[in-house]
Amino acid sequence: WSWFLMNGDENKMDLYTEDGYLVFDLQGTYQYVYLLYEEYYYPEVRIDVLAENRGKNTNNVSLICNYSDDEGWYEFNITNGGKYQLLVYSEQDGDYALLADGGSVNIKTGRDENWYTAICRGNQLELYINGTLEKEFTDRKYNLKEGLVGLSVSSFDVLPILVEVDYFSISLP
Repeated sequence: WSWFLMNGDENKMDLYTEDGYLVFDLQGTYQYVYLLYEEYYYPEVRIDVLAENRGKNTNNVSLICNYSDDEGWYEFNITNGGKYQLLVYSEQDGDYALLADGGSVNIKTGRDENWYTAICRGNQLELYINGTLEKEFTDRKYNLKEGLVGLSVSSFDVLPILVEVDYFSISLP
């Protein structure tokens, strides 16, 4: 595993384990903390995470697939406020591009647990929220075929952000 900070002040965040949880403790605004599993490039993968919001309601929990240093990655953002986004970070463009977004009645808002699942079959993407298929999307522009997987937690302008990850699984779709 490795982590990196895409934005924000590294001195105002902590990433640690406690009582069996992986804890993202973000005390700075606009911090985007990424954690990658670096053992294998997956052409098809299912990622499951059980995350509990223990801080403010303005954060993203994100699942990452098809990550490569050369091309970028797909990112499934879910906010504790009830919205989701499917993004791609393009190394060529040096920026994020929105692929799809929307609101979801399946997200448990506030201080609650949510089960998120991302399925990536090359450029075919699926997002499940608490067991319900929320969005399917096929990316024909960036067309990322395979890569590493991971997760991310992001803060915005309301603090503190405290997210406890109870479960993270990588499997075949």
